[in-house]
Amino acid sequence: MKVTLSVIFTLLLFLTGCGAFADYDSVDSGSRINRIASSNLKPGIDTQAEVVAELGTPFTQYADKGVAVYLWHKVGGSSYLVGPKEPTLGKYEALALKFDDRQILQRREYFSGRDWSEMRERILVWAQ
Repeated sequence: MKVTLSVIFTLLLFLTGCGAFADYDSVDSGSRINRIASSNLKPGIDTQAEVVAELGTPFTQYADKGVAVYLWHKVGGSSYLVGPKEPTLGKYEALALKFDDRQILQRREYFSGRDWSEMRERILVWAQ
């Protein structure tokens, strides 16, 4: 019986990665705009000035396309409290907002990826 319990305990330790598991997630640059804050934005009603008053100055704007982008960089991943750590991974996240000629919010979309240049291209395609 003791042998069986020790085998089961050893297998459990092995299968769980030899320690407790912890997730972490933090922003190391930019200002994260969470989905709750952005859900308060009303397409067809809110103006660009109201959005800036609510969320702050965007990271960048593409005035010719009527787009404002809020960008932040997340450092996240997971690590073991005991035993080996996974590498820290980072990714960009952005909230893109599309405004019409009258500066009224038309739509919003979240984007994420590891390469800002590639994300920028996806945002500009989305904005058309």
